[in-house]
Amino acid sequence: MRLQSFIALVVGLSAGMPGAASAALAVFDDPVSVCEALAGEGLDAGQWRQDEQGFEGTDFTSYKCLSPGLAIAGGRSGPFVTSINYFAEGRTNDRVEIVKLVLNVHDRKTRDAGRAKFIAASKALLRALGIDPPARLLTSLEQSRAGVFAFDGGRIRFDVWAIPVERQRLTIESNAVIHR
Repeated sequence: MRLQSFIALVVGLSAGMPGAASAALAVFDDPVSVCEALAGEGLDAGQWRQDEQGFEGTDFTSYKCLSPGLAIAGGRSGPFVTSINYFAEGRTNDRVEIVKLVLNVHDRKTRDAGRAKFIAASKALLRALGIDPPARLLTSLEQSRAGVFAFDGGRIRFDVWAIPVERQRLTIESNAVIHR
């Protein structure tokens, strides 16, 4: 019986049956869904389209969607507000490879509200992408502590900067990007 199960598994995998790693990022094969993943959080990234700039600073063709900045209410107006941006990027028209969520704190008065919105949007993004976040990642988000976290199908980087502007960035990378 074990041998039959093993053979069925091998045949299924060789026939393209999704495994745990591919299931975790299956949504990356649907750029429209990824671009709309945070629309309910006020971060509508718009249409997936070819971009004039290269992929992640390379000469590769790039496709992406990018949300306009979501200003955090309660602070000053103008160009120096606390805001959140969301975008997805890939090298082909049919696959997302990198997703980023960025908090920029330009107004200290709205820092806490911005962080709360960033954490909520991060959790919503992970749910929308079907990623079960490691507990250490959630702790890092709550404590504003940088780290790198592996998951089936890729890795998540959480970066924190204090200068010249306080910034926090959640980057979700598929294995395709990690091994390029």
